[in-house]
Amino acid sequence: MNLKKRIAFISVIVFLLVSLLLCIFVWFALKEAKVNFFYATTLNEDAIVEKLNYDNAIPYGVSSLFISKEKVAVDIEKSVPYLKVHNVEVQFPNILQINCEERVPMFYILRDEQGLVLDNEFKVINILTHDELVSKNLTKLDIDANFIVESSLEVGQFASFTYKDDCISLISCILNYLNQAQFTYQFLDVSISQGYDKSGSKVAKVHFHTASSKIIEFEHPTIKTDERVQKLIQLATHDSADLKNNIVLEY
Repeated sequence: MNLKKRIAFISVIVFLLVSLLLCIFVWFALKEAKVNFFYATTLNEDAIVEKLNYDNAIPYGVSSLFISKEKVAVDIEKSVPYLKVHNVEVQFPNILQINCEERVPMFYILRDEQGLVLDNEFKVINILTHDELVSKNLTKLDIDANFIVESSLEVGQFASFTYKDDCISLISCILNYLNQAQFTYQFLDVSISQGYDKSGSKVAKVHFHTASSKIIEFEHPTIKTDERVQKLIQLATHDSADLKNNIVLEY
């Protein structure tokens, strides 16, 4: 191969490499973001995308072949705390689809005369004043000082607890279950406290205060398998009157 042919060959290779790079950085550059909800929601998709754009949570202009989907998901939840991102996927060549669901307000914790609104995973998704809380149909969550780790929580943070006990997740489980059955509103207050059982062993106590001023009390470690918990769930899914007026579960 003479010099001219070599130069021509190298020129073709360079041209192809440059073209490939242009395709990667131009044709595959992210230009659009779409929000896909797994479940019905009242949220406005355009408003969410606008908020994400304002916070630069979507890496527009970056090649879709090289984006970090995990980082994008974290940035999205940081920008819009009431979104739970299941995953982020690319619709080639340049569209980012956000598969998510709305985090549903479940209950609130009072801190410094403000209400920290939590979902069923104990993530702070909003902070409301006392007057704003009055208009919301949320269950108040009273947590003993022995349990809560961080008292100055901010939007987007998860509340964590010192007492590693499944009573915390049980509250979430029951309220989430009853919320799906549209009976959560009957619990005005849920409290978690530290106490002792009849044998003197330290236990975590969970009290559900119902709309009819009844108190339903559960103690660890038997609460998950307790027949009375099953009874509560059965009544909640059939007859709300029974739940409100006839059931009193105490130890």
